[in-house]
Amino acid sequence: KRSTRSVAEFIRKKRLGWSPEDFDLNLTPFRRPEDVKVLLNDWPYLIDEKIVHLVVWTKFALPDDTDTGLLTEKPKGDIEDYMNSPF
Repeated sequence: KRSTRSVAEFIRKKRLGWSPEDFDLNLTPFRRPEDVKVLLNDWPYLIDEKIVHLVVWTKFALPDDTDTGLLTEKPKGDIEDYMNSPF
């Protein structure tokens, strides 16, 4: 029988070990270590094999620009600060 599970559900359950109840879009970003996981991308882009492609998974929402769909400057800075910290 073919599974109807989505890629997102697979990642949430198997790779992250998070349940739907773990997510709270109102959490303060990067405040608690258990709200963030950094994993190697299971499906990396076709880029130079010497480049490591990481994905930052969060249990909280990060605001984006409604016109472009891209992150605003604040969360970009928050992500950079997090990635430069000794996590």
